[in-house]
Amino acid sequence: MVTTPICCPSRVNLLRGQLSHNTNFTDVLGPHGGYAKFRALGLDREWLPVWLQRAGYNTLYTGKFIVDYTIRNRDPAPAGWSAFDALVHPFTFEYYCPAFSLNGGEPRMYPAQYVTDVLASKAEALLRSAAADPAGRPFYMQVAPPAPHHSMHYDYAPNGTLAARHWYPPVPAARHWELFSDAALPRPPSFNARDVGGKPVWVRALDRLTPGNLTFLEEVYRLRLRSLRAVDELVDGLMSLLSSLGLLDSTYVLFTSDNGYHEGPHRMGSGKTTALLAEFWGVWDDESIHSRPPYRNLTWKAVRLLRSDRAEAYKYVIHCNGEYELYDLVRDPYEQINLLELAAPAEGGEGAAGCCHGAVDGEGDVEQQRDGAVVRAWAATAWAALAAVTRGSAAAPPEQQQPRRHLAGEEKEHAAATAAAAGPLVAEARPLRPQGQSRHVEGRGDGGGGDREGSGGVDGGGDGDDEGYRVWLRRLRSRLDALMAVLAVCSGDSCVRPFQVRHGAV
Repeated sequence: MVTTPICCPSRVNLLRGQLSHNTNFTDVLGPHGGYAKFRALGLDREWLPVWLQRAGYNTLYTGKFIVDYTIRNRDPAPAGWSAFDALVHPFTFEYYCPAFSLNGGEPRMYPAQYVTDVLASKAEALLRSAAADPAGRPFYMQVAPPAPHHSMHYDYAPNGTLAARHWYPPVPAARHWELFSDAALPRPPSFNARDVGGKPVWVRALDRLTPGNLTFLEEVYRLRLRSLRAVDELVDGLMSLLSSLGLLDSTYVLFTSDNGYHEGPHRMGSGKTTALLAEFWGVWDDESIHSRPPYRNLTWKAVRLLRSDRAEAYKYVIHCNGEYELYDLVRDPYEQINLLELAAPAEGGEGAAGCCHGAVDGEGDVEQQRDGAVVRAWAATAWAALAAVTRGSAAAPPEQQQPRRHLAGEEKEHAAATAAAAGPLVAEARPLRPQGQSRHVEGRGDGGGGDREGSGGVDGGGDGDDEGYRVWLRRLRSRLDALMAVLAVCSGDSCVRPFQVRHGAV
């Protein structure tokens, strides 16, 4: 249900059942996002609340809508809602001084009141009104607490212009400040990785997190948990109210989110994330609460493909600068080995410098060209390590692998890490390859499809043949490219059933 890690496009996509390339609403603020663009595109003419009203529903909304719904542009409110009581900017993320506008009317502020508690009261009032509806209409209610989003405070000059904007971690309710004091930040194998050689250029440019960064992330993690405790209480109150009103057995309750969060994987700080099919447009500072300088990523599109029995799963990412990533999520769930770097040692990730608007400047062009050479060098050594493994020999140290290009320092260290990680991955992949992996990726998404391009096997060599494995990876990539080509421009049913576009009706 979540198709982009950016909150406002994600919310619009959810309510319209589309992807960002369908709506052309791709950012939080203008010119590529914002409430003015939302209205200009007419995105509220055809979306979920309008469709539900046509079906006879009473439609109710309270909480965060989109960031650029403000005290100045609140009227008219978006169409389709019987009652629309939304937070308004610049108070959307003021946890202890929120402001709401009912149906586009004059904003009402709640100084010294906690936003989730105010929202809980509003949601319960809306639910009671829906239960007492004179027409007896069924209802749809959407409750959108801002937690655990970071908090924001704005300073304005006397003439009304913005003077400063301040970003902070999320603020819990006062009664919850002591909770989760012993909660430890999850540290998966990808956490603050020493080795990011197979990642895109903007990730490779990141320094490792310092002890101060790690302390900061630990506290942000605890504050997110604490801020969510009031959300738990909100949900509990609504469920209890549904029960007391006699509506619990006839009401569906769905939980979703604009996006998820990450704290520290692959050297990244505190930022947003998502899974499955996703796309991101533009250049973005990954969150804005940092104990380090902010960093920028690039436009990308990703798809995650799972076999129905989950014996195989892949994540494929295309970046606007010509870089690619492919991960085997069954054997490499933390996305540490980019299989495409292994499959194509002669092809670097340098891409077309400057192809993403605003992504690199003149110095960035030089840095990207230099980094592309590092990628090619890394890939050559990584492939040498992988070749040793697939031939059945133990992974030798980089000095004994006879790499095609000498590497020093971090690149040599990366080759050793690749050899260690690639060994068990390839050992598990080999038995599946001839009848399994290439066959099911070409199938129709249900694990039972056949290979329309021939047998499931790979030409050239037995299980221990590294060239055969390399050919298989290239075939896998070509099929994912075809799938991505459909998803990049899809609309309607083709977004839901892209394999039918690829293979014809099932």
